[in-house]
Amino acid sequence: MGKPFVEAPPEGLWWADDIQDFIHGNRDKLNWRMMIVFEPGWLTAAMFEGCRR
Repeated sequence: MGKPFVEAPPEGLWWADDIQDFIHGNRDKLNWRMMIVFEPGWLTAAMFEGCRR
């Protein structure tokens, strides 16, 4: 498409229902969500939907 863009690095959110699990590093009890930030100004909703299919 000839459009310039830079892909941002993925970001991660980590949390625990019990803060002690987070403090002690009990990885099996941690919750997480990975996110990819991508929102160039030239991307339209129609273009995005077309790529999802």
